[in-house]
Formats: sequence, C-alpha cells, structure tokens
Amino acid sequence: MEGSCKGRRREPEGLQDGQSLEFEYNDADHMSAELSELYSYTEEPELTLNRRCFEERFRQGGEARWTSLALAQHKTIVMRLLDELEVVISEKRLSAARAILYLAQGENSQACSRALRKPALSLADSTELRVFLSVMYLLVENIRQEAPEDASGWNTQRETFRIELAFPSNGEEPFAHLLFTMVTKFCSGHSPHFPMKKVLLLLWKVLLFTLGGFSELQRMKEQKRADLSLPSLSEDSIQVMKNMKATTPPSYGIELGEQQKRGRRSRRDSLDLYNEKDPFKSDESTGAEEEENEDSENMMDAESDMQERELMSQPLSALRNNTEKICFPKGLPWAPKVRQTDIEDFLDMSRNKFIGFTLGQCGEEDVEETATECLFRAMLVNIPQYMIALLKILLAAAPTSKAKTDSINILADILPEEMPVTVLQSMKLGIDVNRHKEIIVKSVSALVVLLLKHFKLNHIYQFEYVSQHLVFANCIPLILKFFNQNIMSYICAKNSISILDFPSCVVHELPELTAESLESGDNNQFCWRNLFSCINLLRILNKLTKWKHSRTMMLVVFKSAPILKRALKVKQAMMQLYVLKLLKLQTKYLGRQWRKSNMKTISAIYQMVRHRMNDDWAYGNDIDARPWDFQAEECTLRGNIESFNNRRYEKNPNWEFSPVDNCLQSVMGQNLQLPEDFHCTYELWLEREVFSNPIQWEDLLQYS
Repeated sequence: MEGSCKGRRREPEGLQDGQSLEFEYNDADHMSAELSELYSYTEEPELTLNRRCFEERFRQGGEARWTSLALAQHKTIVMRLLDELEVVISEKRLSAARAILYLAQGENSQACSRALRKPALSLADSTELRVFLSVMYLLVENIRQEAPEDASGWNTQRETFRIELAFPSNGEEPFAHLLFTMVTKFCSGHSPHFPMKKVLLLLWKVLLFTLGGFSELQRMKEQKRADLSLPSLSEDSIQVMKNMKATTPPSYGIELGEQQKRGRRSRRDSLDLYNEKDPFKSDESTGAEEEENEDSENMMDAESDMQERELMSQPLSALRNNTEKICFPKGLPWAPKVRQTDIEDFLDMSRNKFIGFTLGQCGEEDVEETATECLFRAMLVNIPQYMIALLKILLAAAPTSKAKTDSINILADILPEEMPVTVLQSMKLGIDVNRHKEIIVKSVSALVVLLLKHFKLNHIYQFEYVSQHLVFANCIPLILKFFNQNIMSYICAKNSISILDFPSCVVHELPELTAESLESGDNNQFCWRNLFSCINLLRILNKLTKWKHSRTMMLVVFKSAPILKRALKVKQAMMQLYVLKLLKLQTKYLGRQWRKSNMKTISAIYQMVRHRMNDDWAYGNDIDARPWDFQAEECTLRGNIESFNNRRYEKNPNWEFSPVDNCLQSVMGQNLQLPEDFHCTYELWLEREVFSNPIQWEDLLQYS
C-alpha cells in the first residue's frame, strides 16, 4: 500500500527556468507551520475529541466562555485537570489529558463538529503517548518564542522553565536524554508503538530551547572569545550566507574560446549539468533519468549557446568594455583565514628547530556546568546507540529508501487500521505518508546539526566523539544516498493539504475534499522544510569531513562529485555554498582531467567559498590521493577522545588496566615529582624495594 502512495506530486510552475529560491535559513520555520507539522492528517478526528473532552469538564462547573474568565479561574480549572491526571482509571486520565491538550492548542469555539472516526489499532496503541507528547511540544514551542513586548515576569518564567529542562534536580537526567532513550527503545524493537515523529519534533525543540539556536550560538562564541582575551568575530556565518546570492560561474572570453574549440558537448559543463557516472544507479535508471531531463537540458543548453555565440562574435576588446554582459564579482563574501593548527605546527617546528623547546601538556581544567556539558555527560555512555538510532530513522524516512530495506516501521502512528478503499482516500493517505517522512527528516537533520554545533563550542573532543560515531554508523554514504535523487523534485514537492493543516481544520468548517483540491496543494514556490532538511544534511556532511583526509577520501570513493554537482541545480545560495565546500574538499583527489573539464565549478568555488592560507585544494598530486596514508588519523583521534573522556568523566578509573609505557628511554626521561621528605627515607626505600627483591636478570634480558 505504501508503495502506491509514494508518487510525487507535480512541481509548482515557473521553477524550470532556473530562478533563485527566496529562502531564509533559520532555527525553524514560522510558528504556524511548526505547529501544523505536529499533527498528521490521520489525527484530524482526534482534534474534535479533544474539544469534546474539554467541554465536558468545562461545562460541569457552569463557567462561561474560557476567554471571559479571569486568570485565577483559569488556574483553578487547570489545577483541577492536573489532579485528574493522577486518577487510577486510565479512561478518565486520558480524557483529562485531552482537555489539557485542547487548552494547549488554544480554545476555539468555532471548531468543526464532524463525527469522530474510530482510530486505527496502530494509532490506538500510542494514543496516550501522542496526547502527552503533543501537550509538551506545544508548551515548549510556545514558551521558547520570544517577543520584544514580553513582560519581565514572563521572561523570568521562561528562563526558569529552560533551567528545569536542562538542569534537572534530585539526580534526574535531562529531559532531552529521556527522549533519546525513547528513540533507542523504538529502534531496538522494544517499543515499536512509540510515535516517533512527535518524539523527534519534541527532542529537536527541547534542544533548541535548552541549548540555544544559531543566534545564541553566536553570542556564546563571542562570550568565550572575550573570556579568553581573543578578538571578536568579524562576521556571522549565517548572516553572510543570507546576504549571498545564488550564482552560476561567469563565462569569460578566454574560456569561451576554449569551449568553442572543444565543441558543443564540452560547453555544456556548468553548474546545472554533470557528465559523470552515478555510483548508486543502475544503467537502466541512469538512462531513464537522462531521457527525463533531456528536454530541460536542451532548453538550457540552447540558451547558453546563444549567449556564448553572442559573446564570441565580439572582439576581446569589446568584451572588456561590455560590463553589462560580463559582470565580475566586486569582492569575496568571506574574509580569508588560516587554520589554528597550521599556526601551532609552524610554531612547534620553529621552537624545535632553533631552540630545541616544546610545550608540555596542559594540566587539569575547570569544567563549566553548562546545559551542553550536562547533556553530554548524561549521553556519554550511550552516544553510539543514539547516533545509530537516529541514522536508522533517517534511512527509513529517506525518499530513496525502499520498503524492503526498512528495518523499522516509522509509519506506525499514521497508517489507519483499514486500508483506503477509494482513490481519494489513497491520495490523502499518500500525501500524509510523504509529509510524515519529510517532517522526520527535518527534525533528525536539525537536531544533529544542533548537537554538533553546541558540542564543538563546548569542547572539541565532544564534537569529535559524536562525529566519529556518526561516521562509524555510515552517515556519509547515507547522506549521499539521500541526495541521489531528483533533488529539485524533492524540494518543490507539495505534500500538504492546507485545509487539513492545524489549526485550519479546527477553526474553519471543512469543505468537501476532491481529487482536484488534493492535487492543487498550496501556492508556495518550494517546500520550506525540504530545503531546510537538505541544507542541514549538507552541513552535517561538511562538519564530518572538514580537515579529515580519511573521510574526504570516503567522498571520493563513493563518487560523490556527480551527486553533489546535481544538487547545484537548486539555485539557493546557502545550499550551493555547502555543496561547493564539499566539492572543494575533494578536488585535489579527483585528478587533473576532472579539474580541467569542471573549470566553471572551480570558478564558483573561488567566488563563493572562503579562502584559507596555505590551502592547495586545487593542486593535488598522486601522493596526496593515497587513502592508506590517512588510516592512522582516525585511530589517533579515537585515542585522544578516549583519553579525554577518561580524564573528565571517569569517576573511579581502574588504573590496573591503563596502558603501560614499555620504552626505557621514555620511562627514564620522565620527570617524577617526589615528596619533600623522600631523601630522608631514600636508603630504606632502596632496601625494601630494590635490594630485598630478587631480580631474574636472564628473564629480563630475554624480553628486552
């Protein structure tokens, strides 16, 4: 049934001409969209049931309309409902929870009064959980929203709520850690009835609220730099990317001449076309896609040829003066940088070379008890399982995954008990299933980005620990598999029914659904959540592979270049930037012929990506491209991470199993700190520890 509902609906008009997408990247979508994504269309009848449960209790006290009551009366009613959550009878407890959910949603007297349908068995298994998760999600989402007109008392209550979630008292675990545990129990099969979409959405918003969004991250960076007496940041990366415009590499006069010599086929190489074999596709699927994209490519090719012929018909001097047709960039969007490790390596080499001095290791450090530190300490033991569980869910929700490869059922809280019997019902369910998967991808990608960003700011080895387990769980090929699709169709998909979105389905009378109304969808140029998910996944891939040669070689081995070049068809500056960053990482390993035939892509990298000192990314050789030279990198990093975790988080280290230094020169060269009175008892120590202990010199020499 699921396979028949996976058909992608038609794309909005006007996107085939390559126009830029007006998209603003942020912590989340606007509030109404975030609230509507909490509910699936299958849950629509339960919204009316929530209202009914509230009215039964509200009318018992003979009160007037909710909006006409005073604050004290509101508190009395809420406390009465909270008391009912403690009763033994599960039906009364669930009914009280539904009434609280109705209040959290917002009391609407114009709600529709359609008959309640019998929920399916899969929905009934998670009814109580879905109600409580929805209440908590609405609380977190409403409380975390800040506005300039908020009263000081409300800001104080918001901060108190945030502290309670991030720093639990009485030895309890952070709330986010409890949600992570629910994710692993769902993926392990112990609790397959968990409504995973709601759990992931709540987990994402709890992390966003307790740890902070991108603006809070920027403020924390500035504060840490000020504490360390470092100069302030000269730019905010998110703001710089918001001001960038999607671009296509410019066509210069010399390049046009070379293209004319190579012929029409080589001139087609641009950001919008690729000519490499896709490693994830069979020959049949490749041929089908070529036929599908032939018309659009020919149209773009003809337009490009016309512009090139126009330019080539003019002399070079005219091209220099014609600034209207050839627009060179006025400046680069980023300030150039140099890596801290490059500076440290240079200083260490200079100290060793000229004065024979090296810096020792730092001693113990003061650990600040932040929300990020508290969360990492709680997650530490189970981080590998958490990362595997998140990637399992992401794989099951990816549009490129097949039903037979799904190891978990993420549709348990959306599929009805009875199969659709009409075309209209099948269309509605198909849209709901696709929307359900898109929301799961959005929440997983967003929360992983948040975790990586905050852990990296808190301590680099916390970031490296999470990153390494993501890599071990095959995150890199999974993300590449996700992008191995028609990415424009995914971003422009219209898997939504606006009249069924919350709160429209409650506030307004529902019209009769028809196949035409389902097909029409909304009038948006693209799907915000899908573009948001794609950017987040590219950011994750960048964070995992940046300055890691062994992981960059994974991009090369999996032949990611054609997949990434196809993603450049999306004319959105931020997405193009992260794709170009990934292409820049592997350019030196792709060979001279690839660079020669992709000069426009390299030009776009020069134009949009930050430049770094001593970075020869465009000039590789065969020695740099050998993957076996970098295998020790991951082992060294893993050892450093384990040392960090043992030093900071191991309460009772078992020194009996600690590694022993067997190198004689290293041991004899150690500077041991002896007690002040050691010289007084030195002879006694020699007698007890050396002279009185027989030494088997033959055995000692045998193992030396």
